[in-house]
Amino acid sequence: SKHSTWGNSKVCINMAETIGFLLGDYTVPPNIPVIYITDSNNARTLQRNLTSLEQYTHRKQIRNIKQGIDSSIANHLDHLTQNWLKLEQLSEYHQRLYQRGERVCKIWADANASSKPPTMEACDTENESHDTDSVTTLEDDNASLDPNDCAKTRKKESRFTFNHSMYDLLNGTIVMKVYSHQLNKDFQVSLAGKSPQPNMFVASANQIVDNTAEQIRHLSKNSYKMEWDKISYPPFSPKWSFSFEGSLTNKGATKVFQDKLDLEMLYRHQCRPKQGVFFRMLPF
Repeated sequence: SKHSTWGNSKVCINMAETIGFLLGDYTVPPNIPVIYITDSNNARTLQRNLTSLEQYTHRKQIRNIKQGIDSSIANHLDHLTQNWLKLEQLSEYHQRLYQRGERVCKIWADANASSKPPTMEACDTENESHDTDSVTTLEDDNASLDPNDCAKTRKKESRFTFNHSMYDLLNGTIVMKVYSHQLNKDFQVSLAGKSPQPNMFVASANQIVDNTAEQIRHLSKNSYKMEWDKISYPPFSPKWSFSFEGSLTNKGATKVFQDKLDLEMLYRHQCRPKQGVFFRMLPF
């Protein structure tokens, strides 16, 4: 989840997927090739950029590359990524395993490369087929041909795709991006007649994680609330950080600073004999 105020959130979007990379680095032996499956393009982009930080200035690293993820987690992942073994340091057997993983990803992408985005006619045809399955009337069928409905269907169709831009070959590690919600919670295909991409195994792995995270969220929703307001300073945090209303800023401090300036301006206006009356009455 994410907080409504940018730069002042206890958790941020894509944090869970990035923590998954951290857990993988700590649990999978460094000499074993691994394929990570994630539906977070931000976490995937962060991991890819961390393997080539020498191409970016320090300003670019801080303000762009690590900006979308909690800074302590991004720095932690950076530390672990720098300790990755190079491909030539792996044994001959593990190099073959990694090369096999590369081939599998390319085969999956090639298998889906010939598919084209659904046209309006294809969308209409699919709507008609769904109407036939549900035994609807002619009036219902005509109503389903609304352009907005077709756009929604095309958006759903895009989930069932996988191409060569959706995986990164990172010298011993492969990060694969898949679309979410190809399956329902019961692992049935969410859009009848479609085939999960790149395949049912990969889509199921993603759905298992989604189901698990949802259950954890329900369990923790009403638990440990007394701990939420405590300030913690996690490892791999920056050497300095701004705090605002009892919380450390985990992204940029610019937004927090601007809010404080606006608040200060209001306070100063309130001290004026005439205009200050209006500002003092604002809360009421």
